[in-house]
Amino acid sequence: MVEQTSKNNEISKPSRFLIRLLDRSNHIDYLFTFIIGAWPIFLAYLIGAHKEINGYLGYLNTANWWSLAFLLPIILYVFRWVMGKIAPVVSPQLTTDHPPIINILHDVTAKTEVYDQLRQSILSKKNFLLSLLIVVIVHILDMWPIVSQYFSDIQPVRKDWGSMFHLKY
Repeated sequence: MVEQTSKNNEISKPSRFLIRLLDRSNHIDYLFTFIIGAWPIFLAYLIGAHKEINGYLGYLNTANWWSLAFLLPIILYVFRWVMGKIAPVVSPQLTTDHPPIINILHDVTAKTEVYDQLRQSILSKKNFLLSLLIVVIVHILDMWPIVSQYFSDIQPVRKDWGSMFHLKY
């Protein structure tokens, strides 16, 4: 039994998202992750920040920025593969492709209950929200040096696409 909403006994939206994220048969998701990673490259082209201009390095001059388009699908694949090996919980019922830890038990009813509890734990709304919070915090910390320069009068140290359009100097 997965986490359910109290109103209509359906799987919660975060749980459905996690099921989608873990489902190795959704190959179109790799295209979506590529598009998400390539979106900043497209935006850089639109505003002219993709190439070196007047001594400022462009978006495409720094590999750690444009490589995201390729890394996101790879990360999704590795995440799905690892979770598929450790705890495949996409199916609502216990299948032959069940988590190896369940093999410790011999009773089918016990295996089913443990699988349901494991699935509920992995797909819990709290885990999803905590993971999302961690991702947001990491992004804020990662982007702070770039974003903060737009709120200060100090001239940026690095002359790259992030400071190319800094208007305070």
